[in-house]
Amino acid sequence: MSGESERPSWGFLALMGLIGGGPTFVGTVIGQAWVSEALGVVFFALAAGSILYVVIQLLEVCRRHAMPSSSPGGSSPGSFSVSQQISSWSPPEPDLP
Repeated sequence: MSGESERPSWGFLALMGLIGGGPTFVGTVIGQAWVSEALGVVFFALAAGSILYVVIQLLEVCRRHAMPSSSPGGSSPGSFSVSQQISSWSPPEPDLP
């Protein structure tokens, strides 16, 4: 889509928003009215499995393209150094007359 010269229509964007946000809205309304611990466990397990599936697919892409993957701890040395730089950054002092 981003490489196309033609912009999407408002109707298409509304449909995509409905597909993406509709189930969340319906689930919120149902979850507010009805609570089941057993179903909560099932849906959390489903969500965890989905996240694990995506992580495995991303690691496979990294392996296929010979890119260094993250360490098992979840962060690579590069992201650690960037986070250290960000946390140690402070805004410049203003010039006072």
